[in-house]
This record gives sequence, C-alpha cells and structure tokens, in this order.
Amino acid sequence: MLLVCALALATVTLAVYSAIRAQRAADERGRNLDPAATAAADLLADFGAQESSVRGYLFTDDPRSLTPFGAAAQTVPATVDRLRALVDGHPSLALQLDEIVTDHQHWLERVAQPELAAMERGDSEVARDIERSGSGQESFDGLRQATLDLQTGIRSAQASSAGRAENAQDLLLSSIGTAVLLVALLAVSIVGVARYWLLRPIAALRRAVNAVAAGRYDTRIPEVGPAEIVELAGNVERMRAQLVQLVRLNDRSWEALAQEGQAVLALRDALAPSDLRAPGLIVRGHLDPAEGALAGDWFDSFELPGGRVAVVVGDVSGHGAAAGVFALRLKQLLAAALTEGKKNAGEAVEWAVERIGDTGEVFATAVVLVLDPATGVVEYTNAGHPDILVIRWELGAVAPVPANGPLMSSIVSARGSWPTASLRLAAGDALFICTDGLLEARDEANNEFGNERIIAEIMRDPRRDAADLLAGALEAVRRFSPGRAADDRTAIVLARAPRPAGGQVPRARDGSLGARALGGGAGAAVSGDDRGLAVSQTGAARTTL
Repeated sequence: MLLVCALALATVTLAVYSAIRAQRAADERGRNLDPAATAAADLLADFGAQESSVRGYLFTDDPRSLTPFGAAAQTVPATVDRLRALVDGHPSLALQLDEIVTDHQHWLERVAQPELAAMERGDSEVARDIERSGSGQESFDGLRQATLDLQTGIRSAQASSAGRAENAQDLLLSSIGTAVLLVALLAVSIVGVARYWLLRPIAALRRAVNAVAAGRYDTRIPEVGPAEIVELAGNVERMRAQLVQLVRLNDRSWEALAQEGQAVLALRDALAPSDLRAPGLIVRGHLDPAEGALAGDWFDSFELPGGRVAVVVGDVSGHGAAAGVFALRLKQLLAAALTEGKKNAGEAVEWAVERIGDTGEVFATAVVLVLDPATGVVEYTNAGHPDILVIRWELGAVAPVPANGPLMSSIVSARGSWPTASLRLAAGDALFICTDGLLEARDEANNEFGNERIIAEIMRDPRRDAADLLAGALEAVRRFSPGRAADDRTAIVLARAPRPAGGQVPRARDGSLGARALGGGAGAAVSGDDRGLAVSQTGAARTTL
C-alpha cells in the first residue's frame, strides 16, 4: 500500500510538472509569440502602404496619395519597438528584425525619399526614372522578403511552443491516467472523483484544442476543472482569439494589396479622355474594360497650337492595372510630344517610344491623328493598329486605310519607323477607329467579328450621325459576341460637321442612299468625285484614292 501511495505521489508530481510546462509554453506563446506575429503582420501592411502610396503619387502627382505613407511612417517605429520587446528572448528573431530595420532604412534613403524629393521639385521624370530603373522594386522586394522571413521564424517559434505544450499535455494526460489507475487500487470513490474533477475537463480541453488545430478557429476553449486547468484553458483561449485576429488581419491585408483600390481609381481617372470643344468637329468614343474598372485601351483628344486638333487611340497588350499604368505613360508621352506643336504624328510616336525605354514583352498599337478643322486635312500615323475606316458622306462609301508603321515597342524602334501620311475629310466625312477587341470578338462557333462586319454595319446607313454610327457598331459586336468581353473594346468616330441646308446628297432612282463600300484599303479608288480619299505619306510614294 505504501508503495502504491509512493507511486501515486510521484505520478501526481509528474503531472503537476507537466501542467506547469504546458502552462509556461502557452504563456510564452500568448504573451510574446502571438502578439509578435500580429506586430509583424502590421509591419508588412505598413511597408506595403508606404510603397503603394509612393507609386500612386508618382503616377497621379496627387499629394493626397501620400496620406498612407505619412500614417505608416508614424506607426512603423512604434511597431518595431513593440516587436523588438516581444522577440527579446529569441536571438535569431531579433537579428531578423534588425535586418528588416536596415532594409527599410535603405529603401527610404535610396528610393522613396529621392523619388519624393524629385516630385516636390516638380521633376517627375527623374522620379519615374528611379522607378523604371528597377532598383526601387528590387530594394522593396528585399524588404518584403525579410519581413516574410521574420513571419516564418515567428510561426516556427509558435509551432515549437505549441509542440512543447502538446508534449507536456500528453505527458500530463499519461501521468494522470497512471495516477488514476493507482488510485483505483485504493478506492473506487477516489477514482470517480478524479475522473469527474480532472479527466473530463482535460478531455474537453484537448478536444477543443484539436478542433482549433484542425482549422475550426471559432471553437471556444472550455474553462472548467481545477484552477491550473482553468488557467491553462484561459491561456489557450487567448491564444485562439489572437490566432483568429491574425488570420482575419492577414486576409484583409492580402485583399487590400490585391485591390489597390485608390491607385486603380486614380489611374482610371487619369486615362479618361479630355473634353474637346472644336467648332465644326465631332468626336464620339466608348470604352468597355475587360477587367474591373481599368483598361489597357485609351483614347483622347486635345487642341494644338494653330487651331488644330490631335486625336489618339491606343491599345496596350494585356489588360488590368499593369496595362493601365503602361497606357497612362504612353498617353502622357504622346500628349507631351504633340502639344509642343513641333512634331508631326510619326515623330510624336517615335519620340514616345524612345522615352518609354525598354518595354520587354509589353507593346502597344496606336493611331495618332492631327486634324485641321478648317481645311479637313488629317495627318496621321497608324502604328500597327487596325485599319482606319474613312466614311465619305456624299458618296455613302467606306474605305479602309491600313497601318503604315509597326507597333510601338522598343524592339522595333528606329528612326523613321513611323512615317506620317495625310488625307482630307470633306464636310460630313468621318473616321471610324477601333481596337482589336471589337474585331477579335468571337461568337459561340469561335468566328471572329472581323473588319468586314464592321464595314457592313457602317454601310447599313453610313450617313448616320457620329453617335448613331458608334452605337450601331458597338451593338452589332454585342449581338455577335454576348457576355463578358475577353479583351478591352474601344471605338471612336471623328467627324466633320456636314454642310448647312442645301448640301444634301441626292438619292438614287430607287430611293436608296446609294451607299457602297470601298475595298482594298489604300489600293481602292473612288470614281466620279474629285473629293476622293487623298493619302500622302512622308518618306514614301504618294498615292491618291
């Protein structure tokens, strides 16, 4: 009996020791590691907010974009101090934190602060050159990776602490089981009390802990039983609550990084076309993005010196935020080249491609027009874009004009690659320009809409006004290919106002408008009218249609 009592006492001592070990492991995680994981997530979110804020400021030139940068600058030092205190007992984590602080300071001094200083001086091109060099992205990627490594280290420490707690709990359960068996030899009543007082609370605790470990984070930890078990359960419950908070915070952080909401809306607004008020000229356009609120297509029109008007339609490969950023850069470069009044359409394209630098696998197509509303003379360059459709109002005819230069890419950039051609629009004539999203729309049988169907829709009534021509073409594409578009769809109609009353086109004998299509692009002819499509091209043979 004495031996049984001695064994029972030793077993109880071992159980108490195991419970203390489990409690210490849970305390370490609850007081240090879980708050450290939350602080590391906060730090990563602050770094992301600073980087996104600086990039948004570079592309929008809107000081309000820097609000998150300033807020993060206030919270980062406090978060670092809090994290340093929490990982004080873990030398490897402390070293990783020091590396993060160094990397963050390096990014601020060599990337963010020089870019912001350049923007404050009004030298946005210098700031964007720093961004385009790739060093800033490389520096921030290193900072982000160091922070992710710290999170990994904290998770490893959490797992180690949880393992110690689980091992101690298993040892505790084994010890209690042994004690119960020994006590059972002494008295059935003692066994019954032990089962009610110890085993059931521990089993409930274990079931709850296992449920949380399996991913059911909403399972609450029951705080029942002896004081030690209640305290242990309370620690585990706090650990579970912090884990739920961390998971939800991480989900929100990833959603915020994926959406980049304010930057996307600012890019969309920056790509929106300007209002044009030119007497005798009508411009109607429409854009449907394939993804979200941002497209890789854009169009714009603006006045130039001497009363002339510039119109640009562009299409960047791909779609979404990345294509939108590239489109905004091209739009700004082309506008800068044309508004100087010293470059023709082809020279403006060449200048923009040279300034944008190495584009890698990204490319763009564009039509750049410079029109004199008084004479109707249009100077243009078609850089790998779909055909320009010239609509002759008096003839009721449509003539396609193909591209006269390659697509816009640093790979094909060379002096004289984009010549400037010209044509003349008479009163009532119009130009229809669209991106390949319309032409490559497919029906259920995988047939493309194509240029022929666009021309057929225009020929249905080529003397419609600009708004009706545009609406009819877009509706024809939607009927042909219903549902969500696979690519951005953009089209514009640029028209000279028709002659005043008395300039009506005579109808044919059968009462029709006598409309006909001109095929063959630059090789087709318009007979019976000296107002045909006159096309000339700088640096090439002159052709008259």
